[in-house]
Amino acid sequence: MLEEPFVAAVPKGAVPSGEDALRRLRRIPLIQHTTRHSMGRLVAAHLARHNLILSHRFELDSNHAIMAMVADGAGWTILTPLAVKLAGRFRSAVDVIPLPLPRLVRVISLTARRGVLGDMP
Repeated sequence: MLEEPFVAAVPKGAVPSGEDALRRLRRIPLIQHTTRHSMGRLVAAHLARHNLILSHRFELDSNHAIMAMVADGAGWTILTPLAVKLAGRFRSAVDVIPLPLPRLVRVISLTARRGVLGDMP
């Protein structure tokens, strides 16, 4: 149904245009999704697969809480455009930039057995 790339959400102005984004982001904490959730496990596995060790102070399970912290300047995060949209009230205080790491995407698909959910699928 949907394939979307992960992006970096950073405090407004934290990564000036034309600068090495990853170099800049290594200086501020990464605010991660908890690894109790699939999004957090996906990002943690991606970082580990590429031997990327980023300093982090916080691990949360709410997109709104993560985006609120990014908007307040507490750090940056890795998430999807859909997650940014869902926490849109913080968008004016956050810059969304391409993920300065190897590409990571998630695929959302729908699988249903015939007749089990009626015509909902």
